[in-house]
Amino acid sequence: MLLSKHNREKIVSFWRQYKKSKKGLAGLLILTIFVLMAILAPILTPYDPIRDRDLADWLSYPEWVGLFNPGMSDLPTNMRISILDDIIKKQGALLYNGSVVSISIENDSLIIESTNLPFNIENLTLTTDFKYSFAPPKSFSISISGKLLESGDNFAIKASFDIVRHDGETIRVWDSDFSSAFIRRLKMGERIYVKSSQPDLLIYLGLPPYRDILAKKVFVNKGQYRLRLSFMFINFEMNTSIRFKLAIYDAQLIVHGLRFGPLGTDDMGRDIFTQIVYGSRVSLLVGISSSIISVTLSVLVGVIAGYMGGKTDEVLTRLSDLIMVLPALPLMIVVAAMLGGSLLQIVILLSLLWWAPGARNIRAFVLSVKNKPYIDACKVRGAGSLHIIFKHILPSVLPIAYAAVALSAPIAIVTEAELAYLGVGGDPYMISWGRMLQYAQRGGAFQYGAWWWIIPPGICIALLSLAFVLVGHSLDEIFNPRLRR
Repeated sequence: MLLSKHNREKIVSFWRQYKKSKKGLAGLLILTIFVLMAILAPILTPYDPIRDRDLADWLSYPEWVGLFNPGMSDLPTNMRISILDDIIKKQGALLYNGSVVSISIENDSLIIESTNLPFNIENLTLTTDFKYSFAPPKSFSISISGKLLESGDNFAIKASFDIVRHDGETIRVWDSDFSSAFIRRLKMGERIYVKSSQPDLLIYLGLPPYRDILAKKVFVNKGQYRLRLSFMFINFEMNTSIRFKLAIYDAQLIVHGLRFGPLGTDDMGRDIFTQIVYGSRVSLLVGISSSIISVTLSVLVGVIAGYMGGKTDEVLTRLSDLIMVLPALPLMIVVAAMLGGSLLQIVILLSLLWWAPGARNIRAFVLSVKNKPYIDACKVRGAGSLHIIFKHILPSVLPIAYAAVALSAPIAIVTEAELAYLGVGGDPYMISWGRMLQYAQRGGAFQYGAWWWIIPPGICIALLSLAFVLVGHSLDEIFNPRLRR
């Protein structure tokens, strides 16, 4: 059996006392929610908090804002219109004006091939219709994924995307031109992704460099639209036919929504809910690990100083006093900035700078215990110092240590958030709630009123800290009879 009957009875007795505290149960419930959030992060969200960008438009509202503000219910959500998928499903149209190019569908890819393309121009057009039912978006993107498997030396391809509005006007939204860079990217099989707000695209199309001008020009009203992808193949070799083979894996239009997910997006189109979920891992890791290490140091120093007395007590007490008068946050900022401020370094710094107050409290407790009659009896019977410390002193100190772990965790969580907000703490590729606030301040969340980017991380920091405080006070009441009275 893993636990003896006596230990099981102690656990049952502890739980009976603990569940009488409503504060303790509330803190335990909040803490459990955050722990489950940290463990189940890959299940709760499919995105990466740092690398997955352009999931929607920048600073998109949460999906549910339309429920409370009817004026926002008309804001667009994400739309993906894939020409290739519609062609495969026979919902789109494919037009070809020549006779030397063969077109086939293989493994959900469009294969365009010719074994004898003459000195000529061949055109291929793919079209599909879609319905747009929202207010105009601020941006959209086009994406082409394919590979040029074979081609001659004097061979060129041009691709272009057009959108035909319901009033019949055709608007060119992207054009590769006959550029060597486009051919090179096709040969390498690179995905071509162009956003409507890119200044170089707007200048090429003869539009002012305003990020939303092309999207508002295209999506003027609700209604039916047509998406058209055109290819032009040219053989520049006179009197010579060439061979080429092009595979198109995907071709789509992506309308970036202004409403996305439970908590919207940041200034790079990253999902804020994903950042909240993964940020819980950093806060829990820093809070629990640094508090355990610092309390362990407190117990070690406090027990040795209180029990040994004399010069040992004097040296350890003066060391505790020195640590307590150090300005912790400024010192951590300087050290973290000099050493790089990795997460491990932050945990070590927090542990080394927060053990002193607990050590003094434990020392005072040990001083009151070591002169008890049962300790004197152990000494008379010949028990050594280690036996007395581990058998009698530590069991009396551990209840205080349990409460101290819970009560010191909020200090570590808030300090880590402060360092991350100042940009000197943690890995830049590891999101935390403090780093979210730093990104929000730097990305203009306060300027644009993006409350969904500012409030959630602040609430999470406060809730997790509150959970540890409630649990710590409940443990303190259970283990300290004077507090219960």
